[in-house]
Amino acid sequence: MATSNCPTCSFQSFVPQQFLSEQKVAHFRDLLRAHGEPPDSLKSTVAEITTELQRYSAELSRCDTELARLHAARVAVARERSTVAAECAAIMSFSQICVGFQAPIRRLPVEILLKIFQISSKPYANTRTLWTRNHRAALAPLFTLSQVCARWHDVVMHNASLWTTVEIPHGLWNTHFLHPGAPEKMMLSLVTRAGQLPLDVVLSDYTEGPLSSALELLMDQSHRWKSAVLLKRAADPHRLSKQSMPLLESLELRCNGFQVEAPHRNQKADFLTAAPKLTRLVVSGALLSTIPTNLKQLHTLECVAVGMSIVAVLPLLSGLSAGATCRLELVVGLVPSRLILHPTSSDIHTLAVEFSSPPFDSVASSLVKGLTLPRLQTLAFRSTHTISWPHAPFLALSSRSSFSEHLISLDLSRFAITPAELIEFVSSLRVLKRLEIADGRPEVESGRGRGESLLTDAVLSNLTSHSNSLALPSLRRFTCHESRLAFTDSVLLDFISSRCPSDGAPAFECSVFWLGEYQRDLDSDVEAQLRELKGDGALVWAFAAEKTEEQG
Repeated sequence: MATSNCPTCSFQSFVPQQFLSEQKVAHFRDLLRAHGEPPDSLKSTVAEITTELQRYSAELSRCDTELARLHAARVAVARERSTVAAECAAIMSFSQICVGFQAPIRRLPVEILLKIFQISSKPYANTRTLWTRNHRAALAPLFTLSQVCARWHDVVMHNASLWTTVEIPHGLWNTHFLHPGAPEKMMLSLVTRAGQLPLDVVLSDYTEGPLSSALELLMDQSHRWKSAVLLKRAADPHRLSKQSMPLLESLELRCNGFQVEAPHRNQKADFLTAAPKLTRLVVSGALLSTIPTNLKQLHTLECVAVGMSIVAVLPLLSGLSAGATCRLELVVGLVPSRLILHPTSSDIHTLAVEFSSPPFDSVASSLVKGLTLPRLQTLAFRSTHTISWPHAPFLALSSRSSFSEHLISLDLSRFAITPAELIEFVSSLRVLKRLEIADGRPEVESGRGRGESLLTDAVLSNLTSHSNSLALPSLRRFTCHESRLAFTDSVLLDFISSRCPSDGAPAFECSVFWLGEYQRDLDSDVEAQLRELKGDGALVWAFAAEKTEEQG
């Protein structure tokens, strides 16, 4: 029997002797199987086996004892470690408390905290989920912020500016599990927390019945409205004409398919008298017949979801003051294909026309024929579809409106216009500073594609300032969307170089956004010279792929 000490814990390791050899075991097994005579050494071998088994049993007992000792030590060490870990966590927690006293956010003034809280008070998306809508209505995020610490609670609950938005979703009034008095209590709470500050109101519907008292309470506060978005049946101009709205600056009336009641359909609602500070009005097409034509106080008029009511739009334009902005969103599928509009003159400065569905070409043409815009500075047409270019009506509009004297910004990127038509139309626009065009795809929308490219050498040469027939002498920003890059790079460089200032004036801005299938690199020498112009501060240059709708 030999032993050796463990170098780690000095435990005597057991090293067994070579008591059993393979030859001896094989010899005894063969004799037993052959029923032979026992060997002479059998008695001494049995005695030796008995002795060895006793020694092995003793060694096993010694190992069990050592294992028990080690297990007890391990348990004790594990218990000690748990105690140490708990004490360490407590110290770290206390350390964070101490560090918290020095946190920069504790030193932020209330004014900055309020700005942060205002941004954070609407984290819930405007979805159709009733629970989410109710959270938005109750301004639940503000209550979450108020639970962080005593100071935040004080800031949230005692600053009326955080509670000035009152948003009432339609689903709230159809929530049968709410206590009948809950909406009115919630409304009273919101209105009271806002103190006497002006309110921003979003009201999605107006319902008669036991829940209408909450809405009546909000309507009674119309003298505090600063902005209001009224949807569906709440968008009632005649009801508003009976309210007092001395602080109202922005009003949106979106009926979303709800029709004006028959007795009031063609009756004007004089709500502007009740809102002397109103400068922005957004109104759905179904309500246009109720809007008064004297809109001199407005700075911005937006007519949305305009279909059959397009005939009521032009009289409103003539009622706007000089310098106003107008946006028209036309649902062309609801507009008569043969449209006749009475001639209208308007002194507005900005007109944006948007088609929310594939446009009938006659609609754009009729609209252009019916307008005279003697003070227009910005004109833009937007659509997800290509619009045929009504060349003669646009030339006539430009002539009778004297665009050459005042038109500064022009967006024609949705029109399928030829290079020759473009040059002829812009040739007289002496003060135009911003121009947007597009090549577009050659075959899209069932034949509504564009034929030849628009950004060509001929167009660029006509826009180059040293050319004999210079167009757009005041141009400072040029943008081409959906380009097929059908130009010579050196011609593009000549155009850009001729427009870049050399006297420290603001840089010329040029952007070319190409269609993916037409991608190519610019000539290296041209690219180097463009970089030099950018480095000198004479050029703001963008050359990139056109973003898709998915990319925003």
